[in-house]
Amino acid sequence: MSLSEELARFDDVLADVFPEGFESMGEGLGDAGIERLRRAVAPFTLGAEVEQLYRWHDGSVLPVFGGKRFLCTTEIILNRAFHLSLSGRTPAWLQFTDGPEYYFATLDVAGCDPVASVWCANTHDIGISRMHDSLEAMIGTFIDMGETPTLSAEQRTALLLGGLRYDDEYRLIRSPGAYDRPNPPPGTFIMLFDEGTPEPWIRSLGSSTDELLPRGATTTVAELIRHAELHGEASGTIQGLTTHVGGPLHAIGFSIDDGTGALSFVADDKRLILGPVSQTRIEADVFLAPDGRCQLRALRRSPDWVA
Repeated sequence: MSLSEELARFDDVLADVFPEGFESMGEGLGDAGIERLRRAVAPFTLGAEVEQLYRWHDGSVLPVFGGKRFLCTTEIILNRAFHLSLSGRTPAWLQFTDGPEYYFATLDVAGCDPVASVWCANTHDIGISRMHDSLEAMIGTFIDMGETPTLSAEQRTALLLGGLRYDDEYRLIRSPGAYDRPNPPPGTFIMLFDEGTPEPWIRSLGSSTDELLPRGATTTVAELIRHAELHGEASGTIQGLTTHVGGPLHAIGFSIDDGTGALSFVADDKRLILGPVSQTRIEADVFLAPDGRCQLRALRRSPDWVA
């Protein structure tokens, strides 16, 4: 069954078990509305499933996706402008539900294969889970929840809204290789931007998978400090454990300890593709300036992440 057919069925399910939610959904976008959404996500492009989703309905006032509200085009545009103001870049994913546990799909990026999966992120978590194989699988999951014959109408409504039980039992039927607890299959739970991150996301932020791979340490912290003391400055590549990660808005302060010593940095988070996580091994290109400051030139994935 196609996504358009599943969306039509989902209309019937919502009208039956949650008519208030069905009535709260906006009218689907026409060509002009889709063109407005396309402009909002440029330089990326809408995947076919995302476009079908917004031709179906343009958001909702009440939660209709497993207890999550469907964001309308205007909210998407405002969200993207907000993220641009915070980070100076717009990533290749499209958040289409509200939080604190929100769903997003991947936009199409030139030169990359499309990624049809639906991902979930918590506002308080640093991990991202691949919950559904596609938007079609997600909608099908909600249909299954709303059509369960062994449940009463009230129970089906509670299940569809996320109030009765978690939807894993239904979700994994439609997306058997997706995220599962307690042992997620490889590639279904990732930390930004570790192994398994879709290439379009990395490309959209001005980097690539190859650029984030570790290249090997060229020096130790102790050797770097000693060289700077003798010659006024020093540069090299170190590998170590991140500590004391934190800092104000738009800046990340952290230290890297390789066992011979530690260096502390304050980095502009608008320039970082890979964000440091406390107590994680990481590789860094660093420069010790004549004025004593430690400058961060690049961060790369931990050697521990590479098979």
